[in-house]
Amino acid sequence: MKKLFFALACVIGLMTFTSCDPDFMQDLLEQKPEIELVEAEGYIWHNIGVRLGTELNFQVKVAPNSGSMSELTDVDFTVKDLNGNVLISESGNLEDPTDENIVEFSYEPTAISTYTCTFTVTDAAGKSKEVNVVVICSEPVENVNGMYNGTLNMTGYVTTNEIANQEVYDHEEVTVTDVPVTLTLGEIDEDGNILVGVEVEDTYVAILGAMEESTVTLNGIYFFSAINLFVRVNVEFNVNIVGVIDNGVMTLSGTAAGEGEAQVLTAKLEATFEDGTVEGTLEEVVE
Repeated sequence: MKKLFFALACVIGLMTFTSCDPDFMQDLLEQKPEIELVEAEGYIWHNIGVRLGTELNFQVKVAPNSGSMSELTDVDFTVKDLNGNVLISESGNLEDPTDENIVEFSYEPTAISTYTCTFTVTDAAGKSKEVNVVVICSEPVENVNGMYNGTLNMTGYVTTNEIANQEVYDHEEVTVTDVPVTLTLGEIDEDGNILVGVEVEDTYVAILGAMEESTVTLNGIYFFSAINLFVRVNVEFNVNIVGVIDNGVMTLSGTAAGEGEAQVLTAKLEATFEDGTVEGTLEEVVE
């Protein structure tokens, strides 16, 4: 109990400088153990799309609640398909149940589907906490009508919630530059629909678009990219693009929107990216 009082006293001190996130306070009061996915190269830490045949690798950081310090008993990994069927359920190894642990899990999808990956940590007091990641597994698109590679830029207006003693963005212009893009144009059907393999940042997805003469239209491209405010915020963007092909060069235009968040001490910064425009140039890859 003394530990909880001490933790609460620390939080009250922090609240002098920043607004409190209700979820943070709720977890503190309930004394749940801590869990988060590690952002590291080669590992998945956010919703993502991948090619069929890609192994999904995760690093999960877990730790006892800082107030109760109740030691950890289990860290579990479960994968379900689009219909809710459990495909895998396993437990990881905790090297030190009284301290922070990094636990690795992996899974290789065997079918085109949407998978929900759930990670759960439980402590000796019976308290548990989980995080989820959605993975869309798509077929690799065969290059039939060209592959184009380059970057795009997005310019839009960012608005954030108010956090004490921090800068507030009120529909302020922000540009995200040099986002890597590869488009693989597959077969075109008799109605002008075209299957396109879209790779943006670390996400890959196969999207059915429209092709009319030398213009391809793609809607609903989702991916994560960071914007730098007074802290780094990972934003999930939704982009619609139009690509016009001329002499081996695809010129991009379109719209973009997104939402993201970041933890700032005990507060949650929420950012909205609105009224975004897209521009970019992709060059045909000659194999």
